[in-house]
Amino acid sequence: METGATHDGPFHSDDVYAVAFAYLAGLISSVIRTRDPKKLAEAKFRIDVGRKYDPKTGDFDHHQEEGAGVRSNGIPYASFGLLWKHFGPTFCGSQECADIVDQYLVRPIDAYDVGFDLCAGFTTQDTCPYTISDMVANANPPLRNNPTPQDYDNRFNLEVEKAKAVIMDEVTFAKGLPMARQAIRRGIEAATD
Repeated sequence: METGATHDGPFHSDDVYAVAFAYLAGLISSVIRTRDPKKLAEAKFRIDVGRKYDPKTGDFDHHQEEGAGVRSNGIPYASFGLLWKHFGPTFCGSQECADIVDQYLVRPIDAYDVGFDLCAGFTTQDTCPYTISDMVANANPPLRNNPTPQDYDNRFNLEVEKAKAVIMDEVTFAKGLPMARQAIRRGIEAATD
């Protein structure tokens, strides 16, 4: 059994989706939420914790002063994107599928986590889309209830289960998208008008 580790306390879509993906990809079979260096060292994978990015040692954190890299479109990697970059193509079965999932799901989550405003310039009467990142952030236990570490862990685990379903839906969509595009092209080519 491979154990993963991520930080405890409040969670975001980045760590939730990274852990969900690690489960789906078979990288981990359990996760601990901690910042205890001794417990972190015992984990096979450290996700969004540890201030280190090194796939060879199982470290997928982006909280270094210099970050952990930037995509060609300028969006920095967060932990979900780092894991996806290394394991997404194998999980999806192709780089094309992995790139589609990165575009529609992974990049927006990473962007939100690193403070990259995807809604800049897009406001209609002070309105911006409600995102997966908003949904996950709002799933944290309310502070007015004086949440315990177990309250955070319970909510985190619920969000991980939801994230697994979303990831699988996006992979299914991405695998079908090239076929749909081909069908549309064939339809256009076959059209007489």
